Amino acid sequence: MRCYACQCGQTLFYENSSCLACGAETGFCPCCQQVVSLVPAGPGRYRCGHPDCGTLLAKCANYAEHNVCNRCVPIPPVGSWPDRFCDCCRYNQTIPDLFVAGNREKWYRLEVARPHPKRVSDGGVQVFSVQSSGGNGALRSS
Repeated sequence: MRCYACQCGQTLFYENSSCLACGAETGFCPCCQQVVSLVPAGPGRYRCGHPDCGTLLAKCANYAEHNVCNRCVPIPPVGSWPDRFCDCCRYNQTIPDLFVAGNREKWYRLEVARPHPKRVSDGGVQVFSVQSSGGNGALRSS
């Protein structure tokens, strides 16, 4: 299991949505490929807490609205708004009926168990290698 570090020095894991030591919100930054502390930068906006990154981010809509994801999306320059969904959630075509009691928790457990792609640069082509204890498939983005 890969470990990450909060700005306070506490170890973070992929599933963390907050630091257990300092309480900072955390999220996965697609630019530096790290679970990082999210530094508030205005309503619905954050800066990546990794010292070498600092990308302006927004939480994935499934993170911000339902807390079932912990990934972020980069905010494009010139004040435009980012994609609502991260590079994993944008492929979800069906989610559970959230009006049924217990379905939000089941959805969360499903998201935690799902292998998440990691972006790898391969000669200008975005290759998504599936990170899982047993998975070795790959998705190529268009």
